[in-house]
Amino acid sequence: MSLILLRPTGLAGLWVGLCAVTITALAQHPSSPFDFSAKLGWVDDACFVSTRAGLPNKTPVTVIFTGKRQRIIRAYIQKPVATDDFKACQPLSENRREVNAKPGIAFYALAADKELKGIVGIGIIGPTGTLLQTRSMVYTDLDSDGRREHFGHCMTSEGIRYQANEADEAKPIWTGYYYLGYDTEPTCK
Repeated sequence: MSLILLRPTGLAGLWVGLCAVTITALAQHPSSPFDFSAKLGWVDDACFVSTRAGLPNKTPVTVIFTGKRQRIIRAYIQKPVATDDFKACQPLSENRREVNAKPGIAFYALAADKELKGIVGIGIIGPTGTLLQTRSMVYTDLDSDGRREHFGHCMTSEGIRYQANEADEAKPIWTGYYYLGYDTEPTCK
C-alpha cells in the first residue's frame, strides 16, 4: 500500500491555508475570557462561599490561606449549606446573613485533612494547574495565559475583601467580600 500526498494549489491551497491559520488562531485566543468568578470563592473557617450553585459533594477545593505566610490546604465540599444554617457557616449568622447571602451566592461546608478553624482564604474549585509556593506567597496560572495569579485579603471598615491579582497588576482580576457585622480597622488601599 502506498500513500500519495496531494499538495493543493491555486484557490484550494489558499482555502486550506486560511482554514489552518483560522483554526490555529482560535486555539491560541479563545473567544471568551476566563471566568475567575466561576473558579474562585472565599473561605472562612470551614465555610466556602462561591457564585457557583449546585457544586456536588466531594468537589475538590484548594484553599489558599491568605495570612502573612500563605499555605495550601486540600479540601473538598462536604455539603451545601442552607442560608439559615449559621452553625455550618458563620457568614450566615443573624447579623451577617442579610449582606452575605445575596442572590447568586452559594454556601458550602468544607472538609479537609487539616483543621480549617481560623482559616481566612480563597478557594479554587477543581483543578488548579501547578501551584508554586514560596516562603510567603502561593501562585498559579488558572487561565493558562503565562502570567501567574496570586491571592490576598485586606480589611475594610466592616469586613474582609478577598482578591486575586495577575502578575504585578494592581487591579484585581477577582474580588470577594465578607461582611463581618462590626467595625474593623481598614487595611485595604
